[in-house]
Amino acid sequence: MKFKTIPSFYFVLGFMLCSAILGNWGDVHADCILMPEALKALESDRIVTVTKVTVAQWPEDSNFYYVFKPRYATPTVGFIVYPGAYAYPEAYAPAAHAIAAKGFLVAVVKMKQDLAIMSHDRAATVINDNHSVEKWIIGGHSLGGVAACFYAYEHLEMFQGIVLWASYPAETSSLAQTDLKVISIYGTKDLGIDAIKASAINLPPDTQWVEIEGANHSQFCWCAGEPGENDIPDITREEQQAEINEATIAFLNQFRGNTCPARHLLGRDNAQLSSIRKFRDTVLAHNAVGQKLIELYYRNGEKIISLIERNRFIKMLAKILLSAVAQVLKLSA
Repeated sequence: MKFKTIPSFYFVLGFMLCSAILGNWGDVHADCILMPEALKALESDRIVTVTKVTVAQWPEDSNFYYVFKPRYATPTVGFIVYPGAYAYPEAYAPAAHAIAAKGFLVAVVKMKQDLAIMSHDRAATVINDNHSVEKWIIGGHSLGGVAACFYAYEHLEMFQGIVLWASYPAETSSLAQTDLKVISIYGTKDLGIDAIKASAINLPPDTQWVEIEGANHSQFCWCAGEPGENDIPDITREEQQAEINEATIAFLNQFRGNTCPARHLLGRDNAQLSSIRKFRDTVLAHNAVGQKLIELYYRNGEKIISLIERNRFIKMLAKILLSAVAQVLKLSA
């Protein structure tokens, strides 16, 4: 379905209306002081690599974005994050790091004057820079999500889905008639909760809604400071972030093919997988040989699955052996 491009004036108008409804989030984080967790998550580790990418064509004071990628696989699904108003991209590093660890490329974009409305088209550069990614999901926090929706509205052919963190689209960029997959994650203590729920009219009918009990607006990122008087949470930032990440990862999983033979054999939610993944992350990933084995495993995952499916006996034997290995790993943990 094709949509007529809406004038920038109407986007700005819709953005301003959303700003008013979403409340004083920008005031709360006008001076975003990054928390230690945010700075720590900017460091590469044995599971995720973090790269600061400089873009020569962007203004010097906002000419970069961060890319978080898993070491053990080449991601085919990418997630672009637009920060909330006046929040630095680094404030979303812990979430980006956690999501990338599950096999996704995550890009968090620096915005002009730290306002996504000033540079909502920056996703195009991220996409052009990362050709290995086959499917793109865009999203953002608060007003960053508003800008992400607008860009997706004008470039439907570029995206398969949208992730909204305490956000929603402006009426001028309604996504109700699109084929995009959408998830809206918000907290019960968010000042803008009524507006978020009312935005259903501008989202596809099959939008996934995730309400986090006790979560507020500002804890979607890692900026220090006391929450506003209308933004007091009932849960900790760590608890809120864990639920945000879990819901986001589950949503993103639908866009990628299965390149993990173990998950194919045991099932996505099989409890035995946790033992295997723990061994991967705590043992194999801690040495060069193990890292190479992990890389080869995921790179050839589809071929291994295809081979298993050709012979029922091989599939049954592989499943028995894998279950036995998982049990041994669990007992030795």
